[in-house]
Amino acid sequence: ITLLHTTLRQYVGPNMTIQFITGHTHIRAYHQLDDYSSSFEAGRYLDTIGYVSFHPQIANSSEHVFVNANQLSLAQSLGTSE
Repeated sequence: ITLLHTTLRQYVGPNMTIQFITGHTHIRAYHQLDDYSSSFEAGRYLDTIGYVSFHPQIANSSEHVFVNANQLSLAQSLGTSE
């Protein structure tokens, strides 16, 4: 991610939003790389659903949430009953 981030920054400048959706390490992880970029990994073995959002012109606006991939957690995150 570091190499990709550094290379992209050279082309798009410091204020364009970059959102990396990463995987393969089988962990839930979120890293703020700079004011306009972050890396989000939703988990392992389909046990997690991840949501990430950001405003493209506002620094540090990235928000994320991890939801366990089961019926109760999904219903709660959607504000509905099972």
